[in-house]
Amino acid sequence: MAMATTFSRQRGLFGDTGVDIFFVISGFIIFYIARNLDPGWRSAVDFTVKRLIRIAPLYWFYTFLMLIAAYLFGSSLQHPNINVGHFLASLLLIAWPRPGDGALFPFLGQGWTLNYEIVFYSAAALTLFFARHLRIYYLTFAIIVAIVIGRFLSAGRPVIGFYTGSITLEFIFGVWLCHIQRSVRPLNPSVCLALIGIGVAGLLVSALPMLDDVSRALKQGVPATLIAAGFVLGKRTTSGASRIRTILEQLGDASYSLYLSHPFVVNAVALVWLATVKTHPFAFALITYVAALAAARVSYLAIERPLLRSLRERWESDTIVAGSKRGPVSPTPAEVVAERSK
Repeated sequence: MAMATTFSRQRGLFGDTGVDIFFVISGFIIFYIARNLDPGWRSAVDFTVKRLIRIAPLYWFYTFLMLIAAYLFGSSLQHPNINVGHFLASLLLIAWPRPGDGALFPFLGQGWTLNYEIVFYSAAALTLFFARHLRIYYLTFAIIVAIVIGRFLSAGRPVIGFYTGSITLEFIFGVWLCHIQRSVRPLNPSVCLALIGIGVAGLLVSALPMLDDVSRALKQGVPATLIAAGFVLGKRTTSGASRIRTILEQLGDASYSLYLSHPFVVNAVALVWLATVKTHPFAFALITYVAALAAARVSYLAIERPLLRSLRERWESDTIVAGSKRGPVSPTPAEVVAERSK
């Protein structure tokens, strides 16, 4: 849709580089969870199941919602073709050529990042068979070796090229950021602000055409890591910014719902807008942003949080019955920073 395309252009650079920040944070959180788990298969299974519980059910919900939308509004969607193999691969979080153009996007387009996530989770789970102090080195080595091998095998094999792209280094950036966070004293707020500022400037520079041939991990992953470092390496304050912090934390809680639900909001607002206002694209973009945030919060409170709570309780009760030791519940980035202030 024209208005939806306009909105995408308004998002521009940061709609794309938000993925890089997401991958860095994901690497940080996963290593934060996994670094102290007991070695062995019980920890590996518990870790894997909890990560699947975290990402899969809500993704499946919105994938089936997209299936309904494709059935009802197929002619209005960019890629309405439905292929059983592609749809099943999408549900299994496997990169699969999309019918029509062959692009490696799942049925719910933004789910392409989860195809990377599930491979990183698998690699992290395998490190749980090793001693705690060696895990970071095994994980780093495995990702780098995969990237190097991919350079030789990816020609004519787009799926291999997809999984071994330099973007996967951003998970490792997050892993080492977590390691640094546990090893150094909290930074001065001015230093943290400088890191964030340099990171934002780096993301802006990364859009220059002259950098098109530079690897994504370098031109976007490094600035994304600096931004994340500015937030996690500082000491949490208790000043009058608490209300703003609370709002940001609430938005952070709903970030996964926002990521999965926003295309539906964009197209719904576009339908109404084209039938009524028809013009003022910047106003459309602003209203769509607000609507997407509101819808994400509703999705989190009404769907995501109850679903996660129910599935986690079910899994933990089953593991207690089986005599398995429970791993920690995944922390939020805000909780990680809060711990640092203690």
